[in-house]
Amino acid sequence: MSLFPSDRSLLFPQFETYKLHPLDPENNIRSFDLPGQGATQSRVSSSSSSTHLSFKEVRNRIGWDHLALDPGTGRGVYVDKEWNVIGFTVDDDLTPTFTQLASLPIPISASSTNQQSEFPAAFPLSPSRWAISSGSGSLYIMSTPAPPESSRTGKEFAGKFTAKYELDTPFLLRAKHVVSEDEVKLLLTRSVRPEGIEGKRSVTTAQSTTFELMEISINPNKSNQVDGDSDSEELKINWRLRGGDLPIYTSWANDGWLVLCSEEFKVSQSPEVKGEVKGKGKESESELESRTDPGSSSGTGQVNASVEEDKKRYPYSWTQDSDSINIKMPLPPQIKREAIKLDLTPTTLSIFINSPESVSDVANAGLPSELKRFLQKSTKAFWTNINPALSTWSFDSDKPRSQIEIDLAKVDHNVRWPSVFSPAGIDFEDDGDEDEDGEEEVPETLSSEFLASVRESFSHVKTRGQDGNEAGGGDVEEPSGPFHHPTMPALLREEMDLDEEDQDAFDGFGEFGGAGGGGGSGESSKVGKEVLVGYISTGEGGNGNGNGKVESNWSKNTIDVLSTPFSQAQAQDNDGISTTITIKNAVDGLSFTPPSSASHNKKGSGDISQKAWDHVSTNPALAFVLSSKRDLRLVKQHTSTTSSSTSPAASSSSGPTEQEHQHEHKHEHEQHEDELPHQSKQPKLSNSSANKSKSRSKSNSNSKSKTTVLAFDSGSSLGQGNMYIYYPPQEGEKMYAKQGVLPISGGEKGALLGVDLMIVNGRNVVVSLTEKNLIIIKDVL
Repeated sequence: MSLFPSDRSLLFPQFETYKLHPLDPENNIRSFDLPGQGATQSRVSSSSSSTHLSFKEVRNRIGWDHLALDPGTGRGVYVDKEWNVIGFTVDDDLTPTFTQLASLPIPISASSTNQQSEFPAAFPLSPSRWAISSGSGSLYIMSTPAPPESSRTGKEFAGKFTAKYELDTPFLLRAKHVVSEDEVKLLLTRSVRPEGIEGKRSVTTAQSTTFELMEISINPNKSNQVDGDSDSEELKINWRLRGGDLPIYTSWANDGWLVLCSEEFKVSQSPEVKGEVKGKGKESESELESRTDPGSSSGTGQVNASVEEDKKRYPYSWTQDSDSINIKMPLPPQIKREAIKLDLTPTTLSIFINSPESVSDVANAGLPSELKRFLQKSTKAFWTNINPALSTWSFDSDKPRSQIEIDLAKVDHNVRWPSVFSPAGIDFEDDGDEDEDGEEEVPETLSSEFLASVRESFSHVKTRGQDGNEAGGGDVEEPSGPFHHPTMPALLREEMDLDEEDQDAFDGFGEFGGAGGGGGSGESSKVGKEVLVGYISTGEGGNGNGNGKVESNWSKNTIDVLSTPFSQAQAQDNDGISTTITIKNAVDGLSFTPPSSASHNKKGSGDISQKAWDHVSTNPALAFVLSSKRDLRLVKQHTSTTSSSTSPAASSSSGPTEQEHQHEHKHEHEQHEDELPHQSKQPKLSNSSANKSKSRSKSNSNSKSKTTVLAFDSGSSLGQGNMYIYYPPQEGEKMYAKQGVLPISGGEKGALLGVDLMIVNGRNVVVSLTEKNLIIIKDVL
């Protein structure tokens, strides 16, 4: 069964490219200087006596978000360079007012301890309570005046520490769940120094660091002694789990914790665990270094943590062009042509391999395990219809390994297939059984040359003068106007459209509606963060020593996560959409939401690591366009929903409004309407496939979801950092979508430290924190 089954009615097989939606920095951006010396991410001592960090800890620090917002109140918090807790309130006119709320003690130098301090963090627990972690093992509860309901300017944003708790080692504050007014659960992580090693860690021993995931419960209204000589109250740990990496995302979902991490967190078998995780052997320092991709990890924090032997093996490989599918299936040399029975119909492939005479059982004929599983069911349904009269197959025994090669003729030309066969799903009659008509998806194999040509197509733009003619000639004046501001990225001064003279550059790309598949060869396979899906359900707390009842379940297969929700501090956004994540599927980005626990009646049915998630929206070619960005630090998304009866123009949060869309493309459509590729028919579905697709979409029949993805450059001091916005296709549009670019970091602003979403007067406003500025981005969502 597939944990993330795609709904083909939400895919865009005819998608071609993104068109530029111009954004003006002077109108869309407001920048304000931070008080004092600003903020920083340089919290780690660089002295030779410091304890070393593992590369997993460094990777986590690169992608850490230093900004915390309480979206509904217009308030935000960060810790500045001098360890002061700075609060700010954004007024209705989008002007922030800064206040020093409190001060944290400066952590003890790493030279006198065996563990580095972590980053400080903040979470809003209620309109008048915040949790502040110091990064050195202390957790503070900060009380603030509740904001007025009618206005953002009625009460001053002031703060006071009312309680302090201690843990014996530094920890990171990850997520929160409000149980009641008097109980909040907090999720923490901390690094565990390898046991049996005295003194400070070397680079090599640091790589053996393991990590603990812990849950604590606190009463935010309780006060205790914050200052003075008395000992601080110790944090009571409900439960703890041990794992080999740090999570990329955590939140509360379906009465448990959702955890996305490259390795599982499990209950420690004994306190003598040395940091190894089941299934993961020890590695030398050279092997660890070889697994890091230095060319792309400096700004994104992404690490290619897979080695060649860990890559998943598939029973076949496949490629496609505009009118055909090519499948290659390797076989052991002892399999002969007469042992193979293969039949093609418009909707199915039937394949059976007889046992060779020299081998008593085909199971012992040297077939790879993945091929054995594939052959267990002899008849398989295609993703959509083929023309069997024009389809062929052949057997080649001249290679070191025999091979079956199948050429399928598409009925619907210029339609990109996301998979060869109908993907595995679940039975939608609420029995939870696996859908036996589905097959595990095998990613398409792409050549590096093809990927390079598609990337060139995405970046192919032309600069135009004010009269609409191409610039570059000696008699053409340099373009001017509001969209040619000198601080604007070069991309904003160019228009991406499909001219007749551009057609050659787009050949092979628009030919079958997109960049093809993904996950095969080529750079696009590296985009995203490869993780397992974990669901941690809890029972009654233990005695405070971490031995409470806890159940940790994890998915069998990994997914590549492209983006996560804006605020981890809230379970739902303002539109009522529960937590969504966007994962890589071929070159697309598919947004999924966890299955609702209310929709399942069986015991344990809330386990979202085993139950199929709901596909709610698609961002076509998202994985591909993100793969070209080499300095990304954070990738966030905003998912909104509208009633099916709502007009497209009313869905402003999904990108440019329909009026803007028509205005921007009126001239373009008049000029190029006849030049646009012919839209082929939608793929035909067999009755059973159509019914499943209809059933899968049943929960979404009354509403439509749209996801806008925002990718943020790290903005190093040597260059400019941009925010890239990828809007979903407009209602009724199948071939194009909008993208925008704004400069928000780098240079005098400093590096990007954090981003989040705030609601001001009913509008979604993006707030960005850099080392020197608070950036407020309006009218983009």
